Amino acid sequence: MNAPTEAFALTMTRFFRAPREKVYAAFVQPELMAPWQCPRGMAVEVNADVRVGGAYHLQMRSHEGRQFAVGGQFVELAPPSRLTYTWAWEGDASPLAGLQTVIEVDFVGRDGGTEMRMRHSGFRNAVERGNHRHGWDSCFNKLNDLVDPQGTAGTLTLLGDARSPYVRTARM
Repeated sequence: MNAPTEAFALTMTRFFRAPREKVYAAFVQPELMAPWQCPRGMAVEVNADVRVGGAYHLQMRSHEGRQFAVGGQFVELAPPSRLTYTWAWEGDASPLAGLQTVIEVDFVGRDGGTEMRMRHSGFRNAVERGNHRHGWDSCFNKLNDLVDPQGTAGTLTLLGDARSPYVRTARM
């Protein structure tokens, strides 16, 4: 099996209309992690000892009853600007069991909100990276719903003539 390489690091940037402190807290407070730390259609239980060297554990369940577990340790905590932690899938059923990756997140105040820059590194190939991109996209949509009272719909811009029945339908 190939060793992880930086060539397959996943980099994502998202903007949240919420203060850095609120977005950062959603990454480290278990009661705020639970609503978004799994893709849509799943539920999660969170345990976290939030300190450098402290462990966290996420137990995800799909509606069909399938279970997925991930855990790791907090490496760097610099509220509200930076967070680094390890990420490792658990269980013999996971094809990624035993692979430990690293997640680095920077929180930058911008335009009355927070720009989140995440780098998830240590994947062995493009397929692993791509699968995680899909999962993180779904999670970050849920995070946006948590930290922004207007939710994901608040970030949309509808272009078109207001007299158009299609535009009116979309606005409703």
